[in-house]
Amino acid sequence: MPYGEPKCSAYATRNNEYLMLSCSWEGGFPRALVWWSSTSGDTQGTSEENANILVLRSSATYSGKAFVCHAKHPLTKETKQCVLKLVTQRSMMTVYEGSDAQLTCILSRNYPVTEITWYNNLKQHVNEIPKKYVLERAAAWTNLTVRETDSETDTGHYWCSATNAVGGAEIPIMLM
Repeated sequence: MPYGEPKCSAYATRNNEYLMLSCSWEGGFPRALVWWSSTSGDTQGTSEENANILVLRSSATYSGKAFVCHAKHPLTKETKQCVLKLVTQRSMMTVYEGSDAQLTCILSRNYPVTEITWYNNLKQHVNEIPKKYVLERAAAWTNLTVRETDSETDTGHYWCSATNAVGGAEIPIMLM
């Protein structure tokens, strides 16, 4: 029998184009079969031995939807499961023109992050424009202050990007 329970995880590709849902139940002989289904009951992906990765194109329609990884070993009658519920974070901030806007990015887990980068509404590193932007950072959060906002030049999406050796994630924040 495989040891423990099946394990589920979710990863976003670098530019958040795709979401990869990973499920595995390591060990045992013969190997366990694993497959995905959604809360609507649709089977997502075919059965694979030992591990299965479901690749989804990023879409807000997945928000609130649960994906269930089913794992079945030939030596047991019951199927084991792990569940991932996808939640879209909608971030928007509105400020009066001429005032400073402070955008915050908080790491949801204590994973080692080698780099947190902010991009402005033109997808430029904010480090390249020091008089317009002020950065503050601690271990699990980072703030970006947009100084003296202007509705013509500062309105738009800003991005907080966190990366480490195994990948990264990026969230947009709308500034109006």
